[in-house]
Amino acid sequence: MSRQRLLGAFAVLVLFAGACTSSDDSGSTSENEEETSETTGSDEAPEEAEYVSDADYSDQSIWLCHPAVDGDACDIDLDATLIAADGTTTVEPFEPLVDAPVDCFYLYPTSSTDPGENSDLVPDSEAAMAHNQIARFAEVCNVYAPMYRSIPLGALFDRIEERQAEENDESGSSEDEGDEEPEEAADSSEPAPAEFAYADVEAAFAHYMAEDNDGKPFVLVGHSQGSGMMRTLVSEQIDDEDEVRAQLLSTMMIGTSVRSDSEGDPEFANIPPCESPDQTGCVISFATFYEDEPPPESSFFGRRDPEDGARVLCTNPAHLAGGSGPLSSYYGAGGTETVAVTTPWVHYEGLLVSECVSSEDVDWLQITNTRQEGDARPADVGGRLTPEWGTHLSDVNMTIGNLIELVKTQSGGE
Repeated sequence: MSRQRLLGAFAVLVLFAGACTSSDDSGSTSENEEETSETTGSDEAPEEAEYVSDADYSDQSIWLCHPAVDGDACDIDLDATLIAADGTTTVEPFEPLVDAPVDCFYLYPTSSTDPGENSDLVPDSEAAMAHNQIARFAEVCNVYAPMYRSIPLGALFDRIEERQAEENDESGSSEDEGDEEPEEAADSSEPAPAEFAYADVEAAFAHYMAEDNDGKPFVLVGHSQGSGMMRTLVSEQIDDEDEVRAQLLSTMMIGTSVRSDSEGDPEFANIPPCESPDQTGCVISFATFYEDEPPPESSFFGRRDPEDGARVLCTNPAHLAGGSGPLSSYYGAGGTETVAVTTPWVHYEGLLVSECVSSEDVDWLQITNTRQEGDARPADVGGRLTPEWGTHLSDVNMTIGNLIELVKTQSGGE
């Protein structure tokens, strides 16, 4: 798929976040968006940052979602219609939990259409990600979602093109190879784009802990580039900090590749994988692929470390102890449903089933559509872009009900 088509697909997803379409022969659409790990580096955890952010997080205008702000990106209509296999529908009114005993701190994926290597701090397309991925968590927690100067979509796909060009050059040969003069190094006084973005994340979290947390337990939720930033945040600010780690219920690093402790060193020394719903201080991480569309060798997610063989963590939010389980999935109305609804969201309970699967070199969350003949629900809920991405665009939609239920259990709710 060309860069123009990829950017076009992502732009549609940003503008119409929540709406999902079935796949076509170009690869399909859904609703989130993102980056890769080994291929682009945009979801890789940045190196320890020396740059200090100049963003002022006491300014509530640079928060997508904040409990003290009315009408923010999370203050939307989240009523949903549950669609059963026989086509019957049940409207589910959404009720946020006011003054929840637990907080959720969210980092959005690549979504900005700003020019340049980093986005600005003015909420625009990022708000669609908050609508789609974190607003529903207000059912169980107080949602904090800072803006950060992320790597935008255009810069992301520039990186993909550069990597592809480098690979093509390496696979070919030329009698002039090696004769070109090296390019001048970038100004070392300027932070790299990922370091620049992470400095904002670090500043936002520090402000949240100092001014808003007030000792409450918290959950970290991120997707793709946001998960990459979160990996660094957890490594630097939480993993070795006993008091802060004691407040952590879980860190949800979705659509990224977290090192497992099965082989090699784990990503975190003191934060193990979540293996039961009542476990706290643990990590959830996965990348989704359909059962009949497993990760190719060039997959952007789940590939073991080529240097030391470390596997990639897969935790199944539908069955943390292992094995398969039904998913509670939410999509924006106008994309997946096959029956008429009047709410802005649709809910499928058990249409999709998930299970962690491993091949020789890749670990992933396998998604199976259980629809049978005569089922009124869709046979395909989309989420693809190219085979390397799997169903990255719907990582969160497919699993969000399970993740919210986990927060409820971890926080002692009913």
